[in-house]
Order: sequence, then structure tokens, then C-alpha cells
Amino acid sequence: MSRLALLAVLLLVLLSATLRAERYELNAYGATVDIPSGEGWFRRGGPQLRTGEFPAFAMNSTTKAIFGVAAIPGYPTNDVRHATVISRLSELMRNLGHEPARQRFGIQDDQDYVELIGSQTADSGDKFVMVARGLLKNGNLFITLQSAKGTDEDADRPEFMAHIETLNFNRKLEYATLDIATKLPQLIPWHYRAYRAAAVAAGGLTLAFAVMIFVTRKRHSH
Repeated sequence: MSRLALLAVLLLVLLSATLRAERYELNAYGATVDIPSGEGWFRRGGPQLRTGEFPAFAMNSTTKAIFGVAAIPGYPTNDVRHATVISRLSELMRNLGHEPARQRFGIQDDQDYVELIGSQTADSGDKFVMVARGLLKNGNLFITLQSAKGTDEDADRPEFMAHIETLNFNRKLEYATLDIATKLPQLIPWHYRAYRAAAVAAGGLTLAFAVMIFVTRKRHSH
């Protein structure tokens, strides 16, 4: 076997090992995602978030690569270009030690998304690149992120994006999540209206009671 052919075989072996994955169900969010698996990969709890959670997170103990899906509630907008969406992606990326350098937009399964691409130089001198993709679904901001050794150019490679592309909302959403995620933002104004109506009614009753006391006392005085 020639040296070139041997290198090609080794490359295919490394690529297939890199792209090994396990289907993981995010039942509370009606979604599935392929989490990297194989040598060095293990699932663990994701970093603590100011709001929201990491329903899926994995790290490679050997290469220090990470992959995760964060779900952050409270986004009634569907505009991924909204400043609060970009800000939250930047915040998460910086919390994981990467500095955002550029952004790009696209569509995944008819769903608009925004991606931030950032980099980090570890204490060891190794350079890492991260892609964080944000999309809005059912009142949640979902951030799918991948970090691995490499440079900015690697973020444009299909193999780097392979796991990020697998986030799919193909499951029935649980009732509780649907109620909280999609109904609560619509119900909050009605709560305020109810409180105001109750306050007005209470004020009216208090005024009527005061008038009744005043009239009663006046009659007794005569």
C-alpha cells in the first residue's frame, strides 16, 4: 500500500471515530440530538446557567472537546437577530472561555438560526474553536455548541458542524413545557389586567362602604 493510500485510510478512520454519535432524546423539549460518543467521550452535567439548563452535554477527556445543547426559556420573539439573542450566545461563549469573533445566519429545517464563532488559547498553548448555534422554538432559545482543537477555518468544515446539524424538533412536546413556554408570555398581560381590575373593584367597594357609613352617621345625628 502506498504512503498516500495509507494516509487516506488513516484519515477515514479518524474521521469516522470523530463522527461517532449516539441519538439522545430531549423529551422535555420535543427534540433529539446526536451526542458525540466513542473513546474519551462521556456525558456530564453542563455548566450552570443564569437561567435555563443544559439538557445535553458531553466532554472528551482526551481532546478536551465539548458538545452541548442549552435551553433558555422566556423568548417570545422569533427574531434570531434580536440583540438579546446575540447577547446571550456571546455570554455563554465567554463563560466557556471563548471570545466571539464573527457571526453567520442560516436556516435549519425551515428554522432561522444565528451562529457565533469564537476561539480560545488554552494554558497548554492549544488553540480551540467553538461554534454556538442559536435558534428559537416554543418560547425557548436553544444553543447547540461544539468546541474542539482547531482554528477559525475549521468552523466552516462540514465534519465540525456534523453534530450541531442533528438537533431536531421531531418529538411531541410535553404538555407542561408547552404550557410554560408558549402560554405564559401571553398570559402575563392578562394577570396584570386581572390585578388592575381587582384593585379597581376593591377601591369601588371601599368607597361605597365609606359613603354608606357617612350616610348612616348623618341619619343618626338627625
